[in-house]
Amino acid sequence: MDANEQSLLKEIKELYKTLGDNIYGEYRGSTLIGHPGSFYEIHANELLKKVQELYAGFHPDYLPESDLRALMSTVLNKEVKDVAYCYEAALKSNVSQKKKDAVSRAIQTANSQIKSDLYCLFAKIEETQ
Repeated sequence: MDANEQSLLKEIKELYKTLGDNIYGEYRGSTLIGHPGSFYEIHANELLKKVQELYAGFHPDYLPESDLRALMSTVLNKEVKDVAYCYEAALKSNVSQKKKDAVSRAIQTANSQIKSDLYCLFAKIEETQ
């Protein structure tokens, strides 16, 4: 495994960690700059781009094309779009706590699906550390 591939694996791990941290909102230092879900779709798309870059550049055996297609479906069509929908609903005035809680549940569901889609990739990341 060369340095570029390891660098991409590290970036993918950090982006996935960012998705998990998004349940609490986005912080710059100790300042809250975004509510839970606010930047989730952007970070998920960045993760997808890095995974596509890894696949295109290295065609690793631990990242089958079917996993890449599953991740694309999760990010572009399904769970990540659900996070965006729940976030938009939670921004409305006089919104219930139930709608606000739906954002964190949607984020947890999306994170679980992404981890499931990229199970072999994450196993390789853990193995290399």
